[in-house]
Amino acid sequence: MGDILGSSVFVVSGPSGSGKTTLCGAALKNLPWLHASVSHTTRPPRSGELNGRDYHFVDRATFADMARRDEFLEWAEVHDQWYGSSKGNLSGWGPGDALLFEVDCLGARKIRDKVPGAVLIFVMVPSVRDLLERIRKRGSMSVEELRTRIRTAQREIQEVEAFDFLLINDVFGETLAQLQAILTGQMPRREGVAPLWRERWERELPPLFRELGCSR
Repeated sequence: MGDILGSSVFVVSGPSGSGKTTLCGAALKNLPWLHASVSHTTRPPRSGELNGRDYHFVDRATFADMARRDEFLEWAEVHDQWYGSSKGNLSGWGPGDALLFEVDCLGARKIRDKVPGAVLIFVMVPSVRDLLERIRKRGSMSVEELRTRIRTAQREIQEVEAFDFLLINDVFGETLAQLQAILTGQMPRREGVAPLWRERWERELPPLFRELGCSR
């Protein structure tokens, strides 16, 4: 078919460490009509990642040329690497299929600007402290890298009210069920929840900034 429009496009975002990648992977495995948008990136592959499956790994010159030709729905620099969602992801799917993007918060809003009706889903853990601990468990990171991740999370948390759904990823199985309910149109939107969580997370940030020795 032609381009996928409206509620056949779902966009998942959230801070690094929120578990959004694992949630998306499980949903894609469980729902055969759901397809992943494979992003382009300039970062090198991690262990076990495959070109064309996890990302399209390209050099900076190739990425810059694609951006210059307006081939991306959105693109951004994240942690000193470039990531982008190609417009080509939108075409070639069959009736009843849906497309799942996993991008940063700014990218999510850019996609909705170009794909009216796209459903935006924000994933976060119950507390910013939980987020920091999950990031630390990924492996050795310098203090400066941790500072960068928490500053980025702060900016992303401020975007939560622009999203259609908020998922608090505490118990994975429950959160996955909620995500799949959104994807199948069985979960209603809850008004007024996002501001309460945003205020809570913003109150939790100052102690972490002091612990990491960085300014807000």
